[in-house]
Amino acid sequence: MRTPRERRLFAITSLAAVLGFPVLHQWSSPTAYGTSEPSDPSALRVATYNLNFGLAGEAETTNAVLALEVDVLLLQETSDAWREVLEPRLRDRFPHQHWIGADVFPAGGIAILSRPPMHDVTRSESAIGWFPALAATIETAEGPIRVIDLHLKPPVSSSGSLLLGYFSTPSARAREVRAHLDRLARAGIPTVVAGDLNEARGGSVDELADAGFEDAVARHLGRAATWRWRIGPLSLREQLDHLLVDERLEIVSIAILPIGESDHLPIVASVRRRRAHPA
Repeated sequence: MRTPRERRLFAITSLAAVLGFPVLHQWSSPTAYGTSEPSDPSALRVATYNLNFGLAGEAETTNAVLALEVDVLLLQETSDAWREVLEPRLRDRFPHQHWIGADVFPAGGIAILSRPPMHDVTRSESAIGWFPALAATIETAEGPIRVIDLHLKPPVSSSGSLLLGYFSTPSARAREVRAHLDRLARAGIPTVVAGDLNEARGGSVDELADAGFEDAVARHLGRAATWRWRIGPLSLREQLDHLLVDERLEIVSIAILPIGESDHLPIVASVRRRRAHPA
């Protein structure tokens, strides 16, 4: 017997099969990009990972988090159970941590963990009643960098329809991310925006592009999938997770790692201040 989530995903699969959505094909395997220059010690290594709230404590996903050698870790779906598993094991590596537990939605937890000092940690409630966002300013040797951790509305309509939601929710996510940026961005501080945007293109992705952010996953990794789900013989894949930087930052390297049992895959990027800032 299928669980409610499996039934919903089966409906998406059937819809995709009928309409020929790229969720079923054309998405490449996880991949990596890196510049040819030596590793830059001044770069900030950032990872974003949706853990899947229903897998708290699962060994492979836990080990995937522990394997992420980064300076800043942005997590989504951080249930209280996930926090109990991870916080004590990550405390030495990430002395600066801020966790938000799930409240209305079981998938609504979110966290930022940082090795460098962080301050101005700010929570933003969803403008459309879904998951909160979280931001912090990270102190680096070359100056502060703002990180914004997002988990946006899934493609479900107000009536609970996935079919209607696929077409109707991009504008809602655009409105949601616009409000989060207004509350969380800080003038004059280079900014990274990352997390589970629940869409590959359009909506929030376009809104962020209009605000001056470049989607590093799409630019450097093309159509590589960050989310996967198998139902019988069908494998669903999409690029739901993103890492974006504003024009004051550049990507030294970026990779999608095929690790863990979450339906999402972690993205790891090295980010630095652009050497020659455009006038």
